[in-house]
Amino acid sequence: MQSDDIEIRLGFEELDELAFSLTSKAARAPPHYRIVPNNLGPLVELEWLRRSGVQLPHLGQLKNTHRLTLLKTALSSQGNPSFENSEAQSHLICCNWDKDEEPDEWFNFCQSMQKAATKFGFPLRNAQELVAGVRELVSNIRDHSGAPNTGLAAYSFRQRELELLIADEGMGVLKSLRTSPEFHALRDSGEALRAALTDGNSRFGKESGHGGGFRDLFHGLLNLSSSLRFRSGDHALTIDGVSPGLAQARIRQKTQLSGFVISILCIR
Repeated sequence: MQSDDIEIRLGFEELDELAFSLTSKAARAPPHYRIVPNNLGPLVELEWLRRSGVQLPHLGQLKNTHRLTLLKTALSSQGNPSFENSEAQSHLICCNWDKDEEPDEWFNFCQSMQKAATKFGFPLRNAQELVAGVRELVSNIRDHSGAPNTGLAAYSFRQRELELLIADEGMGVLKSLRTSPEFHALRDSGEALRAALTDGNSRFGKESGHGGGFRDLFHGLLNLSSSLRFRSGDHALTIDGVSPGLAQARIRQKTQLSGFVISILCIR
């Protein structure tokens, strides 16, 4: 590492600041920096931003960790990698199957995620609702993203943290909702994120029976301390605290990113 290198331990705050600095009109030549990956959510957002045109480092330039290795394997279409030792467990799966042909590996992934949640300390009912929410959100990729083959789901469990991730590189929440006349008036991705998280909302309309995945997700996190981030377009919606819900949401403008990334970090 050069003497003027800056080491960045990658979290969402660090990623937001770095992306803004690289896209600002007043930006100068970027400094030398070395990114040390932390959780999966910031890693996936970094890669989605890079693919959206932000001059961020390629994943191969980051300091290697087992999460980074798993993500690179999954994104290079080399399978659905997993990792487990006495202290950590991670599993990623590419959600590129047809809607009515869910593979056994997806069923096994969901079972493994539920076991990880109960091992982490979730009551069984919460764990089941959490998995139901993830299943519905993965289904949403096929129904709403316009790019179903780009879907990715993951969980990672270590010490006092359980992380869940659902992501795609599709049209994004704003464009998806605007395909419905009910949501033509949405002004930006921030409003679209709030609308998408409202129970029963989807581009198929409020009376369609779709749009329940976030309800199951919030039920699964009841009485648990969590940090949630929903990222699409040029906004992020974040929710932090015990029993997270939309009433606690904060919406902030961010650097433009294609697709939709959902990151959940549970802390005990």
